[in-house]
Amino acid sequence: MRRKLKINSLKSKIILSIGIVIALCAVVSAFIVSQVVEHQMTDKYEVDKEAATEFLSYSLAPMLDLYDYKQVERAITSSLIYESIASIAVFDDRGTLIKSAIEQNVTSEELDVEKHNITSNGKVIGSFEIGFSKEYIDEQIQTTTGALIFGVLGFLILVGFALFAFMNRSVIEPLQAFTKTVKEINPDNLSRRMQVRSEDELGTLATSFNQMADDLERSHRALQKAHDELERKVEERTRGERRRAEQLRAINEVGRRISSILSLDELLPFVVKSLQETFNYYNVNIFLLDPGSDDLVLKAGAGGYEGTVPVGLPVKVTEGIVGWVARSGKPLLANDVSQEPRYRFAEELADTRSELAVPIKMGTQILGVLDIESTELNAFDETDPFVAETLADQVAIAIQNAKLYEQARELATVEERQRLARDLHDAVTQTLFSASLIAEAVPRLWKRDPAEVQRRLEELRQLTRGALAEMRTLLLELRPAALEEAMLGDLLRQLTEAITGRARVPIVLTVEEERMLPPDVQVALYRIAQEALNNVAKHAGASQATVNLRCQPEQVELFIRDDGRGFNPESAFLKHLGLGIMRERAEAIGATLKIESQVGHGTQVLVTWTDTS
Repeated sequence: MRRKLKINSLKSKIILSIGIVIALCAVVSAFIVSQVVEHQMTDKYEVDKEAATEFLSYSLAPMLDLYDYKQVERAITSSLIYESIASIAVFDDRGTLIKSAIEQNVTSEELDVEKHNITSNGKVIGSFEIGFSKEYIDEQIQTTTGALIFGVLGFLILVGFALFAFMNRSVIEPLQAFTKTVKEINPDNLSRRMQVRSEDELGTLATSFNQMADDLERSHRALQKAHDELERKVEERTRGERRRAEQLRAINEVGRRISSILSLDELLPFVVKSLQETFNYYNVNIFLLDPGSDDLVLKAGAGGYEGTVPVGLPVKVTEGIVGWVARSGKPLLANDVSQEPRYRFAEELADTRSELAVPIKMGTQILGVLDIESTELNAFDETDPFVAETLADQVAIAIQNAKLYEQARELATVEERQRLARDLHDAVTQTLFSASLIAEAVPRLWKRDPAEVQRRLEELRQLTRGALAEMRTLLLELRPAALEEAMLGDLLRQLTEAITGRARVPIVLTVEEERMLPPDVQVALYRIAQEALNNVAKHAGASQATVNLRCQPEQVELFIRDDGRGFNPESAFLKHLGLGIMRERAEAIGATLKIESQVGHGTQVLVTWTDTS
């Protein structure tokens, strides 16, 4: 496979080009010189031949006329001194050889022999043969040609060196310097420039390159500046996004905690402390409007106070940043409080330099102000008002929830009191009233019908025991923790006595192998039994009922049965909320609830709980 010759250097290319031109010129010159020399030497050779022939004809004629053959011998011998004449032979008019001379080491093949007559007064008196040396002529041609060729070649070489020196100085060196400068220029070194040494095209190229390099350096500096600015903005944005994410996380955490606190005395200190510690603020205050005076009152503070937070400190709505925010319902950001005319200096917070205040409001109702302060100038950015307003809205909701919770607690207390009053009236009061009637009738029947008196006394005993059990049951409602402390059998016994005393329905309670149960299981079973027996007392019209509690090591069964009118379970679940509550209580402890009933055949309730611990 052929491999092409690769020349990467301009200098090598120029040298090769000059060499090729010189070689071609040398070949052409050698050919021309050889042709010219050969032609010239051939002409000279012919001239020399004619001259030698004429000279010999002229000089030998008198000698032959006088038959001076010795002189002929000397003449032809002396003629051999010419390098071009190699042999001479003289003949008389009859063709007889008179004299001859020939150089040594010369053969007839190397001679160019010519024969000429010798005349005198128009009469042929003899002849001669002259042999010219071909080798001499060839040597002359070669010598002359070689000398001329070497001369021309030397001249061409000198011209080539001169041309290379000129090209090297005018083209190669500037281009090499240009290439070197181009290679040295990089993003870290844009100050390299070309030296302009001439005003030709290369000088123009160098000037243009320097201008381009200047433009590139300015562009690179501008690009680097823009890049640095972009990196700075990206870093600031990243830092801002990170801060925003931290703020949102803090908002979520604080909001989650706020939603679980229903006491204002606990809620507000928690909010200010969380904000101050999470965002490293100098000081955080919460002011609430006082409905009596329409002024603001400091409810909680954290951070900048050296001593005790002056909770209860009044602030007029006509003064300061906090007052303006409460009055206008708009947030206010002062990144330099010295330039804010609404700022009022406070000795307790003398290091404040920046302040952010946002209203705490529910709809259009202003509840108060969340005030945040910093010891640094320009401490707040565009995200801080958003964070503060979001937290203020959550605080407003939490305040509202706390108020609603207090109201709900008060309402629940009132409703519970009313329920207990109704139960006391419906059960205990009526039972005691019945007992008082029996007690009044007993003396009158004492002598007339002792058996009736005995029956009435037994009824009186049941009524009083029922009233006592009812009172204990009501006391359990006032103290729910007692349901977890007592044994379930005792609770059921007290419940059955209360129902018996209230509804005059005999209830038989059986407890087998009683043991202490988990509190949630015990409460659930008690409430299910309570709901079932209340249904017996109110709706069943039963003559008797039984309650059976059987406690095994891994399973507990509660069985309640009555002989009342019964019902259709399919429709009863839709009409009677009590049955649905019983099922929910059973599911809450993982127990199964089975209710069987037929119209006219009573009702059976079976609750089965399995201990999986």
